[in-house]
Amino acid sequence: MASLTKKKTSKIWIAVLRLSDGRRTNRSTGTTDKKKAQRIADDFQCIENEGRENRITEGAIRRYLNKMLESHTKEIINRETVKDFLCAWIDGKKNKNTQEKYQAVVNSFQSSLGAKANTLLSSVTYRDAIEYLNQRSALNIAPKTLSVDAKILSSAFNLAKRLQIIQENPFEKALALKPIDVSSSKKAVFTKDEIQALVTIANPEWKAVILIGVYCGARLTDCTTMRWDNIDLVEGQITYFSTKNKKVLILPLHPALHDYFKSLETKNTKETYISPSLAGKSTSGKSGLSGAFTRLMATAGIDPERVNGKGKRKFSAKTFHSLRHSFNSMLANSGVSQENRMKLIGHASQQINNQYTHVQMETLRRDIENLPSFKL
Repeated sequence: MASLTKKKTSKIWIAVLRLSDGRRTNRSTGTTDKKKAQRIADDFQCIENEGRENRITEGAIRRYLNKMLESHTKEIINRETVKDFLCAWIDGKKNKNTQEKYQAVVNSFQSSLGAKANTLLSSVTYRDAIEYLNQRSALNIAPKTLSVDAKILSSAFNLAKRLQIIQENPFEKALALKPIDVSSSKKAVFTKDEIQALVTIANPEWKAVILIGVYCGARLTDCTTMRWDNIDLVEGQITYFSTKNKKVLILPLHPALHDYFKSLETKNTKETYISPSLAGKSTSGKSGLSGAFTRLMATAGIDPERVNGKGKRKFSAKTFHSLRHSFNSMLANSGVSQENRMKLIGHASQQINNQYTHVQMETLRRDIENLPSFKL
């Protein structure tokens, strides 16, 4: 049992303790109530006794501190387990497809942890994170997939850190000590004949999406969520927000794309989607946009070119994203400088502002017009 003392200049009781290494020390209880001070002092001494007997653990410290907090402030230290926190984190995601994707990653992580998944979130260390990544790597998972999994889990632990449930993110430390060398599998490009075949068999909504991919190099989600207010037929340009690059891109409209939009314009208002039946759909899954595009390719007689990826799975070298590669390649083959290609495809580091766009638009327009046209 600890004893109490006071300074002559203060009414606060001080606990006189024997530390785990045998030394004696004084520690303020922060209260003038002697009974409360004695309880606090005894709790302090219990923790030191645990340490002296080599029984001190984070769990023991939490038990004593929670006991003290509940007695004096009615609060407790967060007791969330790994499983409970990650479950709540996934439930907080509004998109069902995101939930399913994250759940698969969380399941694999909890499987790696074993019984530790039912312990406090703060018990997870960078060694656990490294072990998880090693286990996934041993399954011949592609480095890019492994990197995505690590980022998903890291975002969960970052939230826990912001909520002050944990002190540090184990995945940040793990990736700092053992970075993942990501080298993406290469995509093929579509030939002019293949693009023409896609445009010929596509319905009006998919035709618009394909043409935006061909002449703007936009990603599938950005193409399908284009609205009519992204299109300025008077100025002959398209303005959209790149969801991946987090920047606004302003591009001249290719004459073929301008003419196609012109033919559809009277049927729509500025607020509506250009391809309303495709907007908002997930890209993944059997009924997703990527699968639908694969079926379009099959109808057009285009080989998706299934090849071995960086991991154990095969992947299609030709997908909708290949249109972005085709756009960049056609620009290069038309003699467009790398600097302008980067501006047009959105690889530049700075967002295009109005003044910059005004100066460069005519040059960029000539570059776009050099691209081949397709029969619509």
